[in-house]
Amino acid sequence: MNLLQRGAAFLNRVRQEALSLIVFYNEEPTAATVGKTVFKIDSGYGITYVDSTDFIISVSTPVDEPRKGDKIEWAETVYEVLAPDNEPVWRYSDSFKTAYRIHTKKVS
Repeated sequence: MNLLQRGAAFLNRVRQEALSLIVFYNEEPTAATVGKTVFKIDSGYGITYVDSTDFIISVSTPVDEPRKGDKIEWAETVYEVLAPDNEPVWRYSDSFKTAYRIHTKKVS
């Protein structure tokens, strides 16, 4: 493990310890950090910006790889794993793949 990999692992641990809260991913309690992504969508008639509430979850948690349609409950609100314009519903949060950044849409 090189210096950058150790740094990414350290930052992931600090994020989990200091910035995470408990959410329910498909009804399972999971530590996650709440974030946001703004998608720029070109419909052919103009540009639209769409906000996504993101949940950053360590790949070392027992959550399976995120899939479209999964549900996350946080603060008495349900979010569906979803991304606009055929974008992937999740990405790795860094180049060392320490955490998933999961894009969602509020559904209730």
